[in-house]
Amino acid sequence: SAIDGQVAFFCANCLYTKVNKNWAQLPEEVRPELGNSMVQILQAVAQQTLNLTPLVVARLCLTLAAVSIRTPGGVEMLLNQSMGFGQMQTDASVLVALELLQDLPIEVENSDMSRQRKLELKGELTGALEGVIQLCEFVLS
Repeated sequence: SAIDGQVAFFCANCLYTKVNKNWAQLPEEVRPELGNSMVQILQAVAQQTLNLTPLVVARLCLTLAAVSIRTPGGVEMLLNQSMGFGQMQTDASVLVALELLQDLPIEVENSDMSRQRKLELKGELTGALEGVIQLCEFVLS
């Protein structure tokens, strides 16, 4: 229903804001759990066992991107996860894969991280470009 979509978006938006504004306050042992939970939700969407509006999916993907850039090895994990979603070949999985790939560089650019950290993250993204292009070719074929 429309209210469910609104509530889901509100929750996803709150989570995104908390990750961006209060990451340092989150206990370190909980941080990987948050990323894993986001992946599980997006897997359910990709497998079409959870039906969320595209707006909610987009906000969840942005949240996972925000978690990923703040987690050691997170960018590589997110890129690999995107590749996995893209290869599932459902409309929902391709939506999730492309949304993640779109959101990751946006989140790097918009983050409040140091210039040095942003450059490191951009380097990781550049290193993954060949795989991203392969995924796009796969999705389009």
